[in-house]
Amino acid sequence: MTEFRFSDRFEELELGEQGNLLSEIKKKKDLSNISVIDLVCSNPTKLGLLFPMEVYSHNVNQSNISEYDPQPLGLDSARGAISNLYQSNGQDIEIAELLLTASTSEGFSLLLKLLTNPGDEILIPSPGYPLFSYLSIFENVSPVEYSLVEDKTGQWSYNLDQVIKKVTSKTKALIIVSPSNPTGSFLKSQEWQLWLDWSEKTNIPILLDEVFAPYFHSTLKHYHPSTNKAPLFILNGISKHLALPQLKLGWIHVQGTEIFKKAAMARLELLSDTYLSVNSPVQIALSNLLIWSDMIQTLIKNRIRRNLGIAANLNLNQERIKFHHGQAGWYGWIEIVDSGFETDEFIAEQLLFEKNIYTHPGSWYGFPENKKILVISLIVSEDQFLAGVEGLLSFLK
Repeated sequence: MTEFRFSDRFEELELGEQGNLLSEIKKKKDLSNISVIDLVCSNPTKLGLLFPMEVYSHNVNQSNISEYDPQPLGLDSARGAISNLYQSNGQDIEIAELLLTASTSEGFSLLLKLLTNPGDEILIPSPGYPLFSYLSIFENVSPVEYSLVEDKTGQWSYNLDQVIKKVTSKTKALIIVSPSNPTGSFLKSQEWQLWLDWSEKTNIPILLDEVFAPYFHSTLKHYHPSTNKAPLFILNGISKHLALPQLKLGWIHVQGTEIFKKAAMARLELLSDTYLSVNSPVQIALSNLLIWSDMIQTLIKNRIRRNLGIAANLNLNQERIKFHHGQAGWYGWIEIVDSGFETDEFIAEQLLFEKNIYTHPGSWYGFPENKKILVISLIVSEDQFLAGVEGLLSFLK
């Protein structure tokens, strides 16, 4: 009898029957009801960073919530609310350029269907979030990493030369996350024209993930690029913007020439009509939810500011340990120097096994293998952040 065989995609991602050792340790502690300090949790709904759900409850009580009007691009009222959101920040975005999705992950999946054929390549940033590799492989596309550049202070930045080195005849798209996860890297307004000129010249679309746009740690602000020449797709959603990942709503803003936008939107409409995955209640409520943007974003930024203050007071920049964070986003990373450990994954495993402190090894995010880095969240509660970092320092002594 022939053995049943699942898709090769899972083999490419090295997904076997067993998880990695770090995840196995975490699972065993959870099953044994052992309290673990989760220093990498970034789910605002589990961290006390709660959107006032009575606002949503009030809106879903509307009589029209029971009606179903399937619109592949999304309800005009919801797309209009997003257009107004950008216009309030001085950015003129037409409703006709917007497509609603159930999440930014789904948005990327639709764009890969739109732009690629099996065997094509897309360029993804490294260090970066591993999600893009999964999305690419599930769409039968090869993810090709391009390197961010590290400076002497440990900060990482985008460099177009690193992208150009990776371009082949199979390259069909470039992903940029600005601000990025976990490094907080971002492209400034004066840098964007260089990248847009390259995209226009090569006809390689840029897929920009801007979900962390509200979360700069200083007076710096995110720049939402605009072009009527280069093929550009910008993705965002309420998961980060409103700390409402459970309501599942994202969007794609399509830019480029009029011919390109018209053709792209027609194809995206067909793709979206095939799934119709965006639920009506959140679309109907969206305009009233967005009113609360400043409130929830201030709550999160205050949490980040206090945790950065805790890190500063603990003096995490020592001979054997260096704490880094970008200028935006809600992640940081700890570099461990001369630790005696062979890998950052082993450090994370031992830290969890001995001290019940859960972190992620930087190698999971594409940090160089010759560095021993642990990635941590900056939005965990202040008491958990303090206890976790103090436990880490104790572990390294």
